[in-house]
Amino acid sequence: MPSLKAIINNLETQVQYSEYDNVMIALSDYVDWGSCGGSATCGTCVCSIVSGEEYFPLPDFFEEEMLEYVGKPNHRLGCQLELENVPDNKLIIKVENGQV
Repeated sequence: MPSLKAIINNLETQVQYSEYDNVMIALSDYVDWGSCGGSATCGTCVCSIVSGEEYFPLPDFFEEEMLEYVGKPNHRLGCQLELENVPDNKLIIKVENGQV
């Protein structure tokens, strides 16, 4: 299985994921995300891409609106970051205020 590096509350960990996961799902054992189920409506899966941004499309209108609403305009929603095209060990994600 491929893996990514997650920085959660300034602690680094390697996390394995499947090609069917998104960042929110991949980190669900490490972070207590919200409850919208990945529909980009709660804004609790805010994260930043430290490295590997080129593997994802730009945020769509709804993601940008939610990020603006939660006051994190230069971040991403983990539920919108599909991992299917991300190579092994090429992604670093940072999560602040993660509740493990």
